[in-house]
Amino acid sequence: MNAGAYGGEMKDILKEVTVLDEDGRVRTLAAEELDDMFYEDVETERGVKYQYRLTSLRTVGGTLYESLPSAAKTITTPFARPRIKSLKTSSRGVNTLKWGSVSKASGYKVYRRVKNGSKWSSWRLIKTTNTLSYRDVKARSGKTYQYRVRAYRTYHKNTVNGTYSVKKSIRTI
Repeated sequence: MNAGAYGGEMKDILKEVTVLDEDGRVRTLAAEELDDMFYEDVETERGVKYQYRLTSLRTVGGTLYESLPSAAKTITTPFARPRIKSLKTSSRGVNTLKWGSVSKASGYKVYRRVKNGSKWSSWRLIKTTNTLSYRDVKARSGKTYQYRVRAYRTYHKNTVNGTYSVKKSIRTI
């Protein structure tokens, strides 16, 4: 926003901010609540998309003028990266992958590829947070595979994917 176009400073123009909270309710915050025109939404949750808009208000000669709302700014709060705890080959053509939980996740996506291959395949969708492991029974003996995991969250029909874990490699027996 160009405060100079209105003949003043940003602090003289911005009087309130309208925000949409996590329950879908619209709240209006006065400029005094914004701590030098900075707003931090402390009620956000990991893996949720939020939209914010600004409007400016100014009183001139006793008349209140309000700008049109700004374009919406969409921000997605990030997840923590899952940490692979172990990757073991236990018998002919079986690899077992275990990872740590991620707060607020709806589930996990497990990916695999042949080591140094160019394409990762979305190997398995884990639709629960109770399962923190995957047993790959289709691995071929003698091949080296790489695995990675990422958390996802489904929130109000939107799916937000987290960051991939660090990849781990194993040679199948």
